[in-house]
Order: sequence, then structure tokens, then C-alpha cells
Amino acid sequence: MSAPRAYRRIALTALTGQFRSASQILPTEWVDPGRGQVAIRNRYAGVNAVFDQNLCRNAVRYVDVVPPFDLGIEAVGEVVAVGDEVTEFCVGDPVATTRLGSGYRDYQLAEAARVYRVHAASPEVLALIPSGGGNASQRCSFCSRRTSGSARIG
Repeated sequence: MSAPRAYRRIALTALTGQFRSASQILPTEWVDPGRGQVAIRNRYAGVNAVFDQNLCRNAVRYVDVVPPFDLGIEAVGEVVAVGDEVTEFCVGDPVATTRLGSGYRDYQLAEAARVYRVHAASPEVLALIPSGGGNASQRCSFCSRRTSGSARIG
């Protein structure tokens, strides 16, 4: 896979108290991984709506939200590039990450020491990550149980 020139990320751009008006999808330029880093293509991200809503109000005691502020924590995906001195991961490896500001984006850079190898970049693996991953998996399961005449979500 060749590296994209740019990708998308979701960030808080204002503190309005409401996710829709506080957040925007922003274009982001690609940066190659540095020494000890890996680039990851996120496939699935955990969603914790209560936490995200509190971020929109700057109401999480241990996080000081200053816009623009990148969103998302838990994600699973695959390694698409490795930086110098990274020996524990190869391009194509399925991985998981849990870092504030790294989940709601197409790609992320992460320190290899903070990345976890998993057996697959799947919603089932994401559901095993504490916090939002379980919530997202439960919602996806609920949304996928459509009945005749029901609306499609997503």
C-alpha cells in the first residue's frame, strides 16, 4: 500500500456541549512514522458517547480540552508503515491501540511500545478492549438486527 497524501480525522473545534456542532471532519497531511513509531490504518474505533459528550463540554476532570482536540481512544487496524528501529511489527500486522485522540481517524501514528498485536482487526477484537469498544460492539449488534421497514443506521 502506498501512503495516502492526506486522510480524515474527527476533532473538536469548539466547546458547544453537543457533539455534532462541536466536531468537524478535518483533512490531515500524511506524516511518515519516525524512529520507534508505526503508522496504522484504523479499521474500527470504539465509541463512548457519554465520554465524547463530556469532552464537548470540557467536563472530563482529567482532560483539558483545547480545540482543535482530536477524538477517539480505542481502535483496531493494521500496520501500514514502520519507522526505524521497529522490529516487533511488520506491515500488515493487525494491532490495537488505546490512546486519547487516536481513534476517530483513518490513520494514526503510534509509538510501537504502546501498540498491541491482536489476532484480527475486527469489531469482535475491538469489543474486548475496555471502555468504548464494548459500547460500539453492542450498538453495532443492535443496529444490525434490522426488521422489515426499519431504517438503516450508519
